[in-house]
Amino acid sequence: MEAATPQTVTGTEAAAGNDPVGEEIVTTQSLPVPRSVVGHIIGRGGANIKKTQEATGCKVKITDASDSGGDDSSSESFWAYARLRGTPRQIDGAKRRIIGLIYSLEDESRYDRGYENNDL
Repeated sequence: MEAATPQTVTGTEAAAGNDPVGEEIVTTQSLPVPRSVVGHIIGRGGANIKKTQEATGCKVKITDASDSGGDDSSSESFWAYARLRGTPRQIDGAKRRIIGLIYSLEDESRYDRGYENNDL
């Protein structure tokens, strides 16, 4: 299985709907995430997505397809995509929070299975 890579739309692509915010350019980037963790990223009632958006100022939307136009919409695809829209700093903050959510789920799973730190 090939690893998905983030897709970036640059600020110079005005046709894509990118707008300047103050001095910074607003861009859109897709972050591939495993489909199995999408529910955790969204959270109950959208709580995790809302917290991420409030904390970072970045708009977050989970989609089935990447920006690359490839056929990632297959129900058998391993990846879903977090579409992030904001300034580079906002996007970086949202990525960090989403990746943190994924790692926290992994840590909970290890704990539930009874793994100790020295067993890894």
